Amino acid sequence: MDCTEQTESGLLAGRFRKGRKVGTGSFGDVFQGHDIIAKNEVAIKMELRQSKTFARELEILRHLQLMDNTICTPKLYYDGTQLNPGVRFFVMELLGQNLSDLHKSCGGTFTSPTVCKIAMELITRFEEVHEQGVVHRDVKPQNFLVGREKNDQRIYICDFGLSGRYIDENGNHILFQTGLKPIGTARYASMRVHRGYERSRRDDFEALAYVLVYFINGSLPWQGLKLKDRVHKWKIILAKKKDANVQDMCRGVPAVLEDFIIYCRAMRFNQRPKYEYWRKRFHDTFLSVYDGKEENFRYDWEADL
Repeated sequence: MDCTEQTESGLLAGRFRKGRKVGTGSFGDVFQGHDIIAKNEVAIKMELRQSKTFARELEILRHLQLMDNTICTPKLYYDGTQLNPGVRFFVMELLGQNLSDLHKSCGGTFTSPTVCKIAMELITRFEEVHEQGVVHRDVKPQNFLVGREKNDQRIYICDFGLSGRYIDENGNHILFQTGLKPIGTARYASMRVHRGYERSRRDDFEALAYVLVYFINGSLPWQGLKLKDRVHKWKIILAKKKDANVQDMCRGVPAVLEDFIIYCRAMRFNQRPKYEYWRKRFHDTFLSVYDGKEENFRYDWEADL
């Protein structure tokens, strides 16, 4: 009997009522829930199968919240992993829709102003997370959420199940190594992750570049391939990424995206990304493509609100 069946008729920890499923993360399903004591809506992540990934996400969330509770990640409210070996869960802040669903609801493409604003937000999210010694390592549209409050234009980063530390216990950058099994989502992963190189801040940035191109174009050149299995998938997508012409991929979109891809691919293993520089580049591009006052800007998905 799985953990969802075991708790179907009761409350988790005597206070959390599990509602509808709202997402799936690394080795866990996310449900909307209700805290009957605090009387507020929450998100409940429940383990699908026993794994180190579930524990890692909890550990990373704790670390980020302890080090800087202003980071735009889901706030951790309750850890229920120690109550019962068969029911492992934790309770977080309930946020809004993810960028993948919003992208689909907008017809599969975002406009240039929206992509520039997303870029500025996510560069800031990575700066916040990286400054605490953490790399995300699974950058994809599903792992970015909007807020639930009206007029909250922040974009939150979630799902740290595959995340890791790039700073060791002595405060030093981890060492470069090869021969690692690729992790994350092949569509957006950096070419170095495909090659089995140790992950660092540059890989989050390169993955972000592909996400931004996907948002504005609606597709990437290495989608829709016939793939046999996981190993074949990572190998073939790497070949397509190597062969893809960056100029063609960015044809008809703001030039900043092409520059960003080239920069990300050239970064050194232990290099600190130029967060402020790229925020400014995307902000300058936003001002050049947005016809209106910045204070009146709405994301594409907010247009009809």
